[in-house]
Amino acid sequence: MRRKLGLITVWIFGIWCSGYTQADPGQAALERQDFRTALAYYQSLADTQTTTLYRMAYCQNKLGQWKDARENYERVIRQDTAMTPALLQLGGLYEQEWNYPKAFLQYRRLVKLDPVNPTYYKLCGQVAEKAGIILDAFHYYAQARSLNPDDIDVLLSLGNLFANNEQVKEADSLFYLAFQLDSTNLQVLLQRAKTKYALRDYALVVKLLERTRGRLDLNPYYQKMFGYAYLQIDSVDKAIHILENLLEKDDTEYTHYYLGMAYTVKEDPDKAIFHLEQAVQKSISPNIGLYYAQLGLLCKQENKWKEAIQNYDEAYAYSGVAKYLFFKAQVSDLYYKDKTIALKLYQKYLATADANVEYTSYANDRIRYLKEFIHQSKSNQ
Repeated sequence: MRRKLGLITVWIFGIWCSGYTQADPGQAALERQDFRTALAYYQSLADTQTTTLYRMAYCQNKLGQWKDARENYERVIRQDTAMTPALLQLGGLYEQEWNYPKAFLQYRRLVKLDPVNPTYYKLCGQVAEKAGIILDAFHYYAQARSLNPDDIDVLLSLGNLFANNEQVKEADSLFYLAFQLDSTNLQVLLQRAKTKYALRDYALVVKLLERTRGRLDLNPYYQKMFGYAYLQIDSVDKAIHILENLLEKDDTEYTHYYLGMAYTVKEDPDKAIFHLEQAVQKSISPNIGLYYAQLGLLCKQENKWKEAIQNYDEAYAYSGVAKYLFFKAQVSDLYYKDKTIALKLYQKYLATADANVEYTSYANDRIRYLKEFIHQSKSNQ
């Protein structure tokens, strides 16, 4: 955005200077971007005309002399309250200083001067967003969009506001409009992929991210998204290829978890268990219960019942999810000869008042059977 503002102000500055002859040494210095020489020249004039003050402020701004530039821009605006270039540049200067309220004030002045110019509404929206005044940001972006519906920058900004507010469908519709305007724009492709991922349209996520190949080195966030999306559309080998390569720069719990899931689908339990164990070891998130549960399932499928029981126990301890207690009871029923262990676990599961009808019905049936089995066993002794 700052680059766009710079281009606008340079263009305006060129128009402002167009009435002056090449004989003006200050203008000649400006044209070759020798701001130090230009500033020295205008300071030597020792006058307070609006044009001279503006040129001094412009040079000081370019030289990073923000305090002096700010003071001279303010002097210019006091003399000419409608001087657009000064308002634009002063607003940009306040943005650089992170003084968003004062930047907003300059852009609001521009809106009042030219209420049909979408650029000024967009500037107000951008500053309001940076300041965290989200309702104002929505308002000004919406105004900018109504005046210029084809502004991709505004469509993306509005879409991000909706996405951050967990209004994913609204965000997705705006990103779609941006995509209709430019289906090759990398930022558009990535933003649309994010909302489609949230909406679980994994096939389209893959298509969108495929369009970035050869043009962009996806960061770990998008690579994980890419790998998981491939996994969800049953392109397991492609998912594994992306995720294994990702490990070199993102050796995190999520990468290992997705690899564990991929190798589970590929029916490679050893690698699946390895990556899920890595996910557990590296976990710093609430997902650790899920990782243990997946390990429990894999161990159960491999008839490693003792390990399955341990993993389901950890899954329940970390998450409190009742079904993990049920799964632990099931495997304990298979593993322990002492059926009182499974009986107590089924009873403990029912005490959670879990709403899963299938699991509670099964648990009740097993409790009745195990009680009878234990009673008969004692009678036969």
